[in-house]
Amino acid sequence: MRDRSRRLAHALCALTVALFPVTAHADDHASTQGIQVTGRGVLLVEPDMATVTLNVTAEDDAADALKARLDRVTEQVLKMVARLDIKRRDVTAAMININPRYRREGQRSVLDGVQGSRSIVVVLRDLDRYGALLDGALGLGINGVSGMSLDHSERARLEEDALGRAIDDAQRRARFVADQFDVRLGALLDAEVQAGYSEPQARMMRSEAMNFDAGGDFSPGEIRITRDVRALFAIRTR
Repeated sequence: MRDRSRRLAHALCALTVALFPVTAHADDHASTQGIQVTGRGVLLVEPDMATVTLNVTAEDDAADALKARLDRVTEQVLKMVARLDIKRRDVTAAMININPRYRREGQRSVLDGVQGSRSIVVVLRDLDRYGALLDGALGLGINGVSGMSLDHSERARLEEDALGRAIDDAQRRARFVADQFDVRLGALLDAEVQAGYSEPQARMMRSEAMNFDAGGDFSPGEIRITRDVRALFAIRTR
């Protein structure tokens, strides 16, 4: 009798352990039930500012002479930028690179001077000055424009507007799905706001501005500001 009771106790214990994973899985599954959608909000706006990177590259026999040439061009560009009423806080001219240059003589490499570059990053808050900035920089020794990014001074507000549109879009999609499945849309269970991003819709920019003509060669076009939101809604039967 005692052995029979012990075997019965062991069987009940094993049954209880076996049921635990099933119960936990059912709870996890229930927590994810609902209508899940992704809403997107998009704004097309004309940019009112830009970040322009100006580069000067040169070669010389000695590092100190090369640095002096780069510094001289940089100083002249900074004075020109000030004449365009661009604030000093909107200009960064700290990046400078100097590297040795070699030539081959038989089986060995021989030092043959140095080459270097310096970059000047300008935040341009008046796009009408773009032509004057590049014309002036090229005339002072700048020989390359490595890139340009367009932006808007009220980006934070615009991203909030785009997020509002994304939320409205998510609710509209969720209601549509509920109607198609003949159920009622319940309360919001979960939401996740995705990182915002923007991209130019039109860009008129030369990677090398050696033949730049300030007379209407630049058009900023529009930038596309996008926000996404993921939302999970409960389902209610009709």
